[in-house]
Amino acid sequence: MKNILIFITILFSLSNCIHKPITKTNNTLENTVYNYNELFDSTNKIDDITRAERLVLEKCNNLDSSTAICYYHRAILAKEKGYIKTAIHHLTTAIDLDSMYVQAYAERGYLLALRTDYSFGIWNLKHAIKLDEKYYLAYYYLGRLYLKTNTPTSIDYFTKAIKLNRKFAEAYMYRGFAKTELNQYNSAVKDLKRATRKDSSNAFSYFWLGMAYFEVENYKKVIKPMDKAYKMKSDIPFALYFIGVSYYHTENPSKAIESLTEYERLITSDNYSNYYLGLCYYKLNEFDKAIMYFKKCKKGGVFYKEAMEYVGE
Repeated sequence: MKNILIFITILFSLSNCIHKPITKTNNTLENTVYNYNELFDSTNKIDDITRAERLVLEKCNNLDSSTAICYYHRAILAKEKGYIKTAIHHLTTAIDLDSMYVQAYAERGYLLALRTDYSFGIWNLKHAIKLDEKYYLAYYYLGRLYLKTNTPTSIDYFTKAIKLNRKFAEAYMYRGFAKTELNQYNSAVKDLKRATRKDSSNAFSYFWLGMAYFEVENYKKVIKPMDKAYKMKSDIPFALYFIGVSYYHTENPSKAIESLTEYERLITSDNYSNYYLGLCYYKLNEFDKAIMYFKKCKKGGVFYKEAMEYVGE
């Protein structure tokens, strides 16, 4: 189980590595700029960052395009399109033009820490907090960055972000995820439930809620959030595995086979699914099929010894 959880954790981190900024200001430009999705739709989701930037600047409504805020929005547009170096460059220009630009320090810090310079990235985020101790997104970014290296510190930063913004669903989700890393499952469930209530559109909140239940073997409660996660985001096929195992443990081998077979179709066969498919067919007294799946378990892999006990080898 440990290997698959490590892989899922990596997948989870990569899928959520870029967070859209939450801005709050009375600046004229920010009040008139645009909805990014609408912008991309209107340009057929263009990939040319120069053309995209030009459209951003058209929204600047007679403001000087060399202002810090225009460079900040250029950076956010570049970030959302995946041009991280370009984003960092524009954020640096924004900071050069306005040394008190809290949001620019926070965004630059997070991107630097992810891509090129972890230490300087952390400095930028802490400097953003020094400039504005109520800027909750900076605490959130620090929580994300410390998640892999110092989980208790990560939880502390997520907690600070939540205290400043009780509606911040992603902070609840990541704090819940961090708590599962520390085996604090009951508390993790509370956070993950809050995350799903505050933002019902994030499949990962449901996925990790299911995982928290799975780790304490509350299999009946695993199925619903895992199923919702998979229906919302079909590129989380591991949800099918946990659904299948949970059906097996709740005495429903037929439903388990459906989920595990679909999991195998998407992932290709592995010892996890082969072993539990073997158990399901064994429970249904379909011993030939059970033995077939047990024999598919690769030597040296997880569940191999257990599978061989059924095969008699």
